[in-house]
Amino acid sequence: DKFRPKSDLPNSCKFSTQENGFLTAELFKYWLYTCFFPELQAKREEFQYFDKACLIMDGFKGHSKALNHDKKFTFIFMWSNTF
Repeated sequence: DKFRPKSDLPNSCKFSTQENGFLTAELFKYWLYTCFFPELQAKREEFQYFDKACLIMDGFKGHSKALNHDKKFTFIFMWSNTF
């Protein structure tokens, strides 16, 4: 598993690294489908909310490469130097 609990963090906190420290499209996609979407689904069931969801991200090209443009989600990309 690419994401693993770190011993000094709560079990709900997961992290992953790669050799050069940069995020890749593959790593982002793995997080999106194994962490974010399952957690979002659990929260939807908990609160009985099944309408659209929005994920706001920076303009990293790997984000858009990793996305399956599901109609239940809106993906918003911020332009450079927004923060």
